Amino acid sequence: MDLKERFIPNMYDFCDRWCEKCKRCDRCMNYFLMEEMKARSETLPKEIRERKEGEDGWAHLKKMLGVAYKMLREVVKENGLNMEDVCGFDQLHRDMMKVGDLDKQEEEETMERRIQASDAIRLSSLYEHLADKCLKRVMELEGDIDPDTSPIADAEDTVGWYMELIQLKVWKALNVLYSGEQTPVANPYNGYAKVGLIAIRRSEEGWKEVAKVYNEVQEDVDELLIVLEEVEKQVVKEFPDAWAFKRPGLDDDEEEVTALQPQ
Repeated sequence: MDLKERFIPNMYDFCDRWCEKCKRCDRCMNYFLMEEMKARSETLPKEIRERKEGEDGWAHLKKMLGVAYKMLREVVKENGLNMEDVCGFDQLHRDMMKVGDLDKQEEEETMERRIQASDAIRLSSLYEHLADKCLKRVMELEGDIDPDTSPIADAEDTVGWYMELIQLKVWKALNVLYSGEQTPVANPYNGYAKVGLIAIRRSEEGWKEVAKVYNEVQEDVDELLIVLEEVEKQVVKEFPDAWAFKRPGLDDDEEEVTALQPQ
């Protein structure tokens, strides 16, 4: 199979970034490129990788992004791909190069205030705060238990992984919806919102497992589940067609996805 044909277009736009748990990494261009770049970055000279004494933080970040961008272009060219296929990174590079553009910053700040004022974001932010506190309490209850051998290690990993991702995906969905951003995929905001909804459902399952083992956090978990339910209601209100969105390459297992949807 030709390398380009091997990848499912836009699949990585609508995933949860949990590559270790993903069964489709072999079809993901983002995963392939990041692994290639990771291997190459380890060969970069120390003076390039490390921030020089007195070097401005933004200057160093832009320098490293420039190095990464050049490296990415080399990987793309060598494998017969096009930069258009990795437009997400390409856009990130362009945005970083525009740091200091006051008009653009003002526009983005206005959008940020609008998104922050939404009920979905305010509630998901509250959930993140409460979830972080509860997870820390669970770890204290575990004491010296190795987290890898904990009876609820998978559940803890799940709530930990999705704790911040819920708000990130909902934020992305709202940003694309409000900005009218054009992409190769129709109504992409529904796809981002769907990832957020899936994260909510999996988090709910994870917290229920945690509470089964640690009765001490049952009240905290009950509160978290109520907040998650409210977050879900607000996301569905903003994106009523989110569950119906077909994520490229990720929703082939209809049973698994359907099981997460509200009945």
